[in-house]
Amino acid sequence: MAFLAFVTALVFSQEAAHAAIEEAEPGSELFEQFRPVYHFLAREKWMNDPCAPYYDEDTGLYHMFYQSNPNSTIWGNMTWGHAVSKDQVTWKDYPDALLPFHDKWDNLGVFSGFAMNNAIDGKHTVFYTGVTALPISWKKEYLFGEHVMYATTSNGGSTWHKGTKPLIKQPPKGMNVTGWRDPMPFHSQSLDKHFGFDATTGSNYLLVAGGIHNEGPRIFLYHSEDYLNWEYKGFLLAQEKNTKFSRYSANWGYNFETTIYREMKDEDGELHNVMLFAAEGDPNRYPMWATGTFGAAGSDSASSDSDEGLFTPLMVG
Repeated sequence: MAFLAFVTALVFSQEAAHAAIEEAEPGSELFEQFRPVYHFLAREKWMNDPCAPYYDEDTGLYHMFYQSNPNSTIWGNMTWGHAVSKDQVTWKDYPDALLPFHDKWDNLGVFSGFAMNNAIDGKHTVFYTGVTALPISWKKEYLFGEHVMYATTSNGGSTWHKGTKPLIKQPPKGMNVTGWRDPMPFHSQSLDKHFGFDATTGSNYLLVAGGIHNEGPRIFLYHSEDYLNWEYKGFLLAQEKNTKFSRYSANWGYNFETTIYREMKDEDGELHNVMLFAAEGDPNRYPMWATGTFGAAGSDSASSDSDEGLFTPLMVG
């Protein structure tokens, strides 16, 4: 009956049909009719980037966040929606985790980021982009309105408490950036070896995606021993604008977003450095991957004042 009511409403009024969908309850025929059977979808309104998935061993729950606008079906008012699962198939909606209240450093939006278990103060921590100036586009003049922020939880992810100030306030001085966002914390045997760091003392890294006007996309690399104080180490990846690695690969574009770095071992135990990133081009945008190597141990190819990237791609797709 609910679906029949929807069809009837659609015939006479698109507005009425839309209202019928919004008012449908979970589990009802109309609510489930146009939802994916397997993939997660927000209960209502706008959603885009999935953010900061992590597993909590203490509770046995997988956590997933996502960019959400709880007030509209169009982009804006970026908030972190939140859902949990025991099996990564069936998800339960949690209250929104991070909202752009009138805080100083994210009043115009809580943009994408990633999670790290047992990070700041030994707590599960999410690193995110706090936004204080819009619009943000690689095609426009940069407004320096993106900041690396964080939030921690003390109750298994039920609620999150924001830091009062940015971990990193803005991009490195003197750089005419196209973007600077989506912080990702990680550990790296390969980078420890390159820089000569002892991982037992707390070797932590952070990627921030972006680019340089008239030059090309960039991945900014930072290092910290405590997750609170970060030192800029230079570009992890630097590519010439609007070019390709090969005739078979996608275009690097002009700006990177949502970059992920992982180290994966093959069946022989060899370690591979793998990067995933979104390349913003004109007009196309591409999800891309790359495997590669780092410069020789002790080299200065990724020094903070170098235009070169430390990561050298060997395969790109």
